[in-house]
Amino acid sequence: MVQQLTLKTILLCLAVSFAIAVFSITTLGKSLEQKFGLPLLYKLRGPIDPPEKVFILTPYKKAKIGRKTLLRDWERSQHAEIINYLTELNVNQIALDLFFRQYQDQQNDLSLAKSLEQNSKVILNQFVSATESGIGSHVLVRNPIKVFSESATSLAPSLLVDNTHRKDAFYPYYSIINSEENKDCYAYPVDADLPGGVLADYGQNLNYPRVSTLPVAMLEQHLLNSNALSKLLQNTDQTNSSRLCELFQQLRQNLLNKPELLQEQLNANSSPALKSWLETLIYLKDNISRLNNNPGMFLNFYGQPQTIPTFTYDTFKAYYENKPIENKFNNAVVLIGGSFEISDEEKQDNFETAITKGNNKMSGVEIAATAFANLLNNQYLRKFSDTAIFITTLFCSALVFALGIIRKERLLAALLIAMFLAYVYVAVHWFSTKYYWSPIIMPLISFLLSALLLYTARFKTTQKQKEALKSYVPSAAISSVESSRDKAVVRQTTQGVCMVTDVQDFTQISENVAAQEMADLVDEYFSMLNECVTENNGEVYMIDGDSLTAVWLGPEKLVCINSARAALKIIKGVNRFNQKYPDTLFRTRIGMEFGEFVLGNIGNKSHYTFAVVGSTVYTAARLEQYNKQSKTNILVTNNIEKHLNDFDLRDLGEVQFKGKNTPTHVYELIVQK
Repeated sequence: MVQQLTLKTILLCLAVSFAIAVFSITTLGKSLEQKFGLPLLYKLRGPIDPPEKVFILTPYKKAKIGRKTLLRDWERSQHAEIINYLTELNVNQIALDLFFRQYQDQQNDLSLAKSLEQNSKVILNQFVSATESGIGSHVLVRNPIKVFSESATSLAPSLLVDNTHRKDAFYPYYSIINSEENKDCYAYPVDADLPGGVLADYGQNLNYPRVSTLPVAMLEQHLLNSNALSKLLQNTDQTNSSRLCELFQQLRQNLLNKPELLQEQLNANSSPALKSWLETLIYLKDNISRLNNNPGMFLNFYGQPQTIPTFTYDTFKAYYENKPIENKFNNAVVLIGGSFEISDEEKQDNFETAITKGNNKMSGVEIAATAFANLLNNQYLRKFSDTAIFITTLFCSALVFALGIIRKERLLAALLIAMFLAYVYVAVHWFSTKYYWSPIIMPLISFLLSALLLYTARFKTTQKQKEALKSYVPSAAISSVESSRDKAVVRQTTQGVCMVTDVQDFTQISENVAAQEMADLVDEYFSMLNECVTENNGEVYMIDGDSLTAVWLGPEKLVCINSARAALKIIKGVNRFNQKYPDTLFRTRIGMEFGEFVLGNIGNKSHYTFAVVGSTVYTAARLEQYNKQSKTNILVTNNIEKHLNDFDLRDLGEVQFKGKNTPTHVYELIVQK
């Protein structure tokens, strides 16, 4: 029994849909999506193929007892040796995600410096640390010692600040505020709110220096090595660019100041790497104007830690010394940094990410490699805009309410589940193939809340309908029809007390009273009778003219006592009613019998009446009629009398009723003791 929702409920549903959609684009809503939705998408998607020709080399290996593993204890000549080996293997580029803040000794330092100077493919990392104002505000960029800063072809700041936050995204660029030679300087992520004076002076100025973080710097060098930027570099003064970072600063400045040229190159380009780099420039341009505290470009992790092929120095040296016929490092990109386990004495370079959990953390160098591979293959995650999230959440919620027109509960539930599963499938498919991060937690919340509200509204509507229907049909009839498979035949054989009441000379009374007045009197009369029955756990099953039929179901003694109390209360109520309306005296007669009867619908498929039938009912009706002859008000049989020890009754003997084969022992019910 499900009817259409009311207009008030529909408006409430629309308001809830809108409220959920608005919540989805609030800071809390988006944080829920990032905290729970992104890991869920990774779990449902599973690992994907790692990038080709991207490798990680690490000085570390699983710590052995008694072996020092601190980075500062490693001789820098070993790093130089590894770089030279990689150059011999014809790698495309090398990125050192290692930081050299202190001098070690002249021989080792000069060995590494010479290697950096001779190998133009090396990018050296600058260390980035959070300041007291925290991440999202300015950070501190530290250069390595001067001998390395001057030897390296290019420097690039690290993309990671600290390991206190989960790493789901990276900043592609920083704005350098103070860049004195080889001095620590302040920097801001391009999309962080700059403080007052800085914002006024630099925040909207595209000409102000923007430096590439390590993954973007690696991509730029890769594009340079592959001649993908040859056309763009024709208008760039390369002779004045002693470092790659300065060259690309000039190139970015030219493109950012000419948006039409930037878009033209993006439309014409078919290379994933160049397309990705151009998209980062558009990201830079858009975020400078919006300053919307976006956390940056979102990483697309390939799998659990060490999914990207990782070699220790020892295993790499063994590979190099074996001189393999097929050189897997040919034209590859190699990142060198800390991985695996390190000593507790040194800061852990491990980070929690959306794809890892608990102690299963990912090294900083693998995150950097992931970011670079994302850019190289144009695989970084594209997050839905606030507008798209709002519309998606609103649509999901509104669709749930639209399905409310379906009356069958099982069909509705099946469609809701199928709809959500279909949405999850599409979301995971886009995530896996198109790298779109579509919302999943807020639509799930939207589905659940909307479905809960829908079912609540339908339940309340149904309950109201049931309550209204109870005025016409017994509640047992409603329950039986709902639970029965064959709605045409709903019958139940049971036992209990059946009460039949009637008003003596009702036809004569009606002749002397106007129809509307009589209708009002009958309403009040039956309202009083119904109250007496229900207060004593009975239920009215039928009202026909001036006659009422009620039943009590349950333990034999209990229903006999309850029905007797109801009968006595009815007589008292009728007396008060007659005192109120002395010109229309209702003389009520009551007959009651305990036994077996059938509750159910009687009639044919075109029309049914829910009725009480059986010998017990007929006996109660005969008793009601016999009241007139015996000048009594309430008559019961010995089947009821034997349970009424606390009542006064008068024995009227056995009576032979018409149509019955055996006489009935009759008692007058007088009062409860």
